[in-house]
Amino acid sequence: MAKHKIERRCHAQSQWTFRKQRNANRFASPGKHAVILVLDGLNASHNIGKIFRSAEAFSAHSIHVINTPYFDVAPAKGAFKHVPASFFHTFDQSYQQLATDGYEIYALHPPETPPEISPETPLPHLQTSYLQTNYLHTKQLPKKTAFVMGHEQNGLSFNPTQYPKITPLSIQQFGQTESLNVAVAASLCLYEYTNQHAAPLN
Repeated sequence: MAKHKIERRCHAQSQWTFRKQRNANRFASPGKHAVILVLDGLNASHNIGKIFRSAEAFSAHSIHVINTPYFDVAPAKGAFKHVPASFFHTFDQSYQQLATDGYEIYALHPPETPPEISPETPLPHLQTSYLQTNYLHTKQLPKKTAFVMGHEQNGLSFNPTQYPKITPLSIQQFGQTESLNVAVAASLCLYEYTNQHAAPLN
């Protein structure tokens, strides 16, 4: 019984902190870079907070949060107060806004199972079938880029065939792990974007 009371108290404290920081978030200014992250139904645990932390570090424009009305802000280390957040009930609401604002949208998904690759094989000499997937490091990203990150287990909430203008995108992997943690994947996307479109530091 005492354990449950402590858990309820911690949850209530976490929600109070979220509401307080969300009020501060309303005054956040867009970052230096036009890139937007779309978090499509992610769990309300630590990943969303970590993604806000990365978004602030890379000065992303903003984040769209889909169907997650509340999340743990502690892993953000204060970044939730500084990165503009828009909350939507459905992905389509986010999509319509991005399309209106002229964004090119990329949906992240795990890469296809790669063929056997020798560690010594140079990247340009990998099998053609493996390179047919759109890989993040080979894509020339437009300034107005939006990356859609799906749920940790269930992936995207929508059928990609309903959005033919969305481009599927993968992060190339060489090991046996099926996919990357969503917060890690978001950070890599932001790194690649800023590698191509870095704003002046001053």
